[in-house]
Amino acid sequence: MWSERHRRTREKMPAHDFEAKEALEEGVKLKWLSTITEAGEGSITIEKMALDEKGFPQPTGEFEELPADSVVLALGQNVEQSLLERIPNLETKWDSVQTDAVMMTSHDSVFAGGDMVAGNDRTVTMAVGHGKRAARAIDAWLCSERYQPAARHELATFERLNTWYYANAEKTVRPTLDIIRRQSTFDEVVGGAG
Repeated sequence: MWSERHRRTREKMPAHDFEAKEALEEGVKLKWLSTITEAGEGSITIEKMALDEKGFPQPTGEFEELPADSVVLALGQNVEQSLLERIPNLETKWDSVQTDAVMMTSHDSVFAGGDMVAGNDRTVTMAVGHGKRAARAIDAWLCSERYQPAARHELATFERLNTWYYANAEKTVRPTLDIIRRQSTFDEVVGGAG
């Protein structure tokens, strides 16, 4: 069972209504107004938050330990760095983690990407690219090597694009897995063009 801890309330959550609805349908449990303060071997510790008079979440000093075997931080465009403050020698600048060309931080063995690194367009495309580059660098680091990024491809100009096969088409509705299958499998939820 997946669960999500969220610092905000549902009204302030930066997600589309259909995304939250689908997550709830799939059994995700949402715990509002809480933030992760520590990640351990088999659990996480969260601090409960309360809204101040301006509607912003504030720490309460009330903590709760929850079982967890892994944590995936979806940090959004404003990075919550409190978990990173305990990492020694981690260099940050203007609320961004500094990384080298292979996404390694100033702390050996810690890699970062996406919204939390400097000089980022803060798009999904950029985050996916960072993840791909970091995965290659992590693999090399685990093998006691240093990843060397490949040379950049030549810029694809308009003349080099093959656009002749595109056509105007009606919008289609993609088939989705029924809720029972979504909860019991890791298959794709939304089907392809067929």
